Amino acid sequence: MTISLTASQLAYERNEQAIFTNINFSLQAGEILQVTGDNGSGKTTLLRLLTGLLSPTAGNIRWCEQIIADNPVNYQENMFYLGHKPGVKMELTAYENLNYTTALTATKTDITLLQALTQVGLAKHEDRFTYQLSAGEQRRLALAKLLIVTAKLWILDEPFTALDNLGIRLIEEFIAQHLQAGGMVVLTSHQLYELPNIQQKKLILA
Repeated sequence: MTISLTASQLAYERNEQAIFTNINFSLQAGEILQVTGDNGSGKTTLLRLLTGLLSPTAGNIRWCEQIIADNPVNYQENMFYLGHKPGVKMELTAYENLNYTTALTATKTDITLLQALTQVGLAKHEDRFTYQLSAGEQRRLALAKLLIVTAKLWILDEPFTALDNLGIRLIEEFIAQHLQAGGMVVLTSHQLYELPNIQQKKLILA
């Protein structure tokens, strides 16, 4: 099956005020879309539409040519969302957080949780409570989730937030590997960000 994500004439209103209108794009396997714009331009709202958390005022979103609301279970199994906040449970250890993610995921990769923590530089922190980790370490823990799920579509809201240069290079590598394996990515950023050796589609929200 050829995987694809398309948005057609997408619009969203809040309190009778248009957040955006006439959004159109199409992604195929191995492609990435970078969504940029100022604060309040609708970047996170667009991602919430793409995850199915919100419904568009007009237009539609299709996964493999099927409107996502018509088969939400299939879409959710193929999509993984990482918000601009780490989205980790502070009262759990780093290892327990990843284990919690696997419990909620229909399909998983062959990589072990310890291997995922090692790849993000948290090899010696698996038994530390998440509240004991720095903001950058919490962000790395969130990124480790990408390594243990098999979702074809990654939706990433400000994925470079709170990361140092090494952390940025890590996520660049993860994205490149995911695209090479036939996955696709939608990510947001405040400014246009050039990923090394990766051709990107770009959508600028005014």
